[in-house]
Amino acid sequence: MYYSSKLCTFPSPDALDSKVTLRYIENGVYQRGGSKCNREEAEALVAEVIRRLSDKELSRSSIGIVTFSMPQQVYIEKMLNKAISDRGLDDAAYDREEPVFVKNLENVQGDERDV
Repeated sequence: MYYSSKLCTFPSPDALDSKVTLRYIENGVYQRGGSKCNREEAEALVAEVIRRLSDKELSRSSIGIVTFSMPQQVYIEKMLNKAISDRGLDDAAYDREEPVFVKNLENVQGDERDV
């Protein structure tokens, strides 16, 4: 969608499989006057993280989540912590060299993860 579909990201400018992709969330809506969150987006994100943490191969990659706002960060953290705990994935998420993180744009500079 950006730069004529030629945008590549870390770790390699030549690795097309590491490029940014768009996953459209059909009913995702930012709730301006309410929670200031996008609940559907958060649910889809948490489901993807749980899928990755539950998979033997995918769980080898470290995971970082970056949100556009503090309310969305807090909302995702609560949902994700509960989902991880409910499924017994605490070790896969947190007891590792690079634990899963959820940060907003203002606090993420300098951090990196595989995914």
